[in-house]
Amino acid sequence: MPHVGMLENVDRQVAEDERIVVEWGDLIGRMRAEGRDVTLACQLRDVFKSNLVARRSSRDQIEKMIAGRAQAI
Repeated sequence: MPHVGMLENVDRQVAEDERIVVEWGDLIGRMRAEGRDVTLACQLRDVFKSNLVARRSSRDQIEKMIAGRAQAI
């Protein structure tokens, strides 16, 4: 099933996006502790969070598509 490969790919992308969001959160924490301005870093983290939400949505849609095809068989 080619869609299973798509799901595996999206799962990897979701995991990577989750890692990026966590790392940016850690960076922001360190910057705050140093008394630095975190405005831009927070904006970038929010963009990464938006990407993560979109990838999760794509993954959910692929899972539903695969489940629907499995039921049809």
